[in-house]
Amino acid sequence: MLWLQDTNGDQTAISGAFEIAITETQGSFDQLSFKFVVDPTDAEDPNYVAATMILPRTIVVEPITGKKFRILQPQPESLGDKLLYTITCTSIAYDLHDMYIETKLENTQSLTACLDLITNGTSFKYHTTGSFANYSFSEGFGGDFSDTLLSNLASDFGFEYYFNNYDIYIQSTIGKSGAFLFVENANATKFVRQEDYSVITTYIKGYGKQNDDGSYATTADYTSPLASNWGKIWASPYSSDSITAQATLLAYLKSQIHDYPDVQYTMSYTDFINNVQGFKNDTTPGNYGWLRNRFEIDVSVRVQSRTLYPQQQDSGQAGSITFGNKIFDPNYFFNQLKNGYQENYKLG
Repeated sequence: MLWLQDTNGDQTAISGAFEIAITETQGSFDQLSFKFVVDPTDAEDPNYVAATMILPRTIVVEPITGKKFRILQPQPESLGDKLLYTITCTSIAYDLHDMYIETKLENTQSLTACLDLITNGTSFKYHTTGSFANYSFSEGFGGDFSDTLLSNLASDFGFEYYFNNYDIYIQSTIGKSGAFLFVENANATKFVRQEDYSVITTYIKGYGKQNDDGSYATTADYTSPLASNWGKIWASPYSSDSITAQATLLAYLKSQIHDYPDVQYTMSYTDFINNVQGFKNDTTPGNYGWLRNRFEIDVSVRVQSRTLYPQQQDSGQAGSITFGNKIFDPNYFFNQLKNGYQENYKLG
């Protein structure tokens, strides 16, 4: 069952909702999707009132998790003499996007001052854990939507965050270590490994502050040591209106190089809380844990996102987990090349 609340505060339940799925993603807004059937010509239909409340700004509450969502995309379609509604929602935390901050804070600011600016006049409250040094804004802070500014703050001050409805929780690193253990064919069906080589870069050029005569205060370029293996692969050139020291520019260029493949694991499972060898798993996005199988996979990974069916007895569906990029020792790939060469040599 799900609950609806419209802008007047009126509430009603959706009867027989099915395929109720929540997708949680680290550093993003939760998503909810579900379906229900209604006879729009029968005022006695249990979902007749609910169908009339599928309107902009209507809130959907999933009672097991307590999460609240805004309806974004309702899709009604004919199903015989009834209507089938397919509904997509996003977390009520997306209300942060309702506010555009016109003013700007200048120069050096504390995290508290910045958070006060983007939450003032909203229903949001923030909670910080740990301390964060002040940050100097070369072009001021503001002039954008509150959710975009929050994302910018995370990059500037070096923190991660998550939402619980209207509460924003901020700390240096979200999640805990050793939170789960999944063993293929024990408490997980199988692991799917996906490698992406298109992201590799090994060379970048940068330009510092431009002088009045068109020259630059400093320039630099950086070549990754792995260019000897992957080749010279350009990243987009970088320019800055504030950097005047070559050492500063070079350090930034090094941080922009992505000289390794992205390697991601996904996994389907029967239940989020599943015991194996006495281990109780917690797959909240941001948590770290282990994946193991008998084909040389024994890696520590972090949960990037998960899809769960909180009312699974109604859906009969299994969920899935996506684990974030795992940076492997480059020697792993080079050993693959070496082994491939040796085996090919044996074959002549």
